[in-house]
Amino acid sequence: MIARNKIFGDVLIIFGDIVFDSDILQQVLTSNADISIAIDLDWEKSYEERSDNPKSLADKVLVNHKKIVQISAKEVPLEPKNEVGEFLGIIKLSMNGSRILIKKYEELEKSHIGRFHDANSLEKAKLVDILQELIDFKIEISPIAINGKWCEIDTPKDLERARRIFKDIDTE
Repeated sequence: MIARNKIFGDVLIIFGDIVFDSDILQQVLTSNADISIAIDLDWEKSYEERSDNPKSLADKVLVNHKKIVQISAKEVPLEPKNEVGEFLGIIKLSMNGSRILIKKYEELEKSHIGRFHDANSLEKAKLVDILQELIDFKIEISPIAINGKWCEIDTPKDLERARRIFKDIDTE
């Protein structure tokens, strides 16, 4: 993890391929949890316009009784008591949360061999794989169910969609 020396204290990790309105940021900043992630429970609607990006590739978050039990691009098991959202790519860490994340990663770096969750190896893992590892070790990750405009930009069509959604934003 190249960024390990930058993750200390209170930290916001924001993926570079998303845009969102300030309401979402305010919702994230209100979390008092050590580790929390922004999720969209109304996520499937956005994939109606994203033919280049099927929803099967989305990082899905399974929430059971307000607790995250799984995060993965794979299908998640649906039960009446579960909610499924999409991980936006926004993580908030407290000072303790930063310590937990880095400590777990360093432990894995020393001892893990082979496949790692959805990845072929730890070296090829995405951040969601690390988050799933924390969940598997009973480290609580709190969901922040967001309300507001956001989009992920992976393709030229996504960029067009983002421009439509955020057309009223003053860019000067």
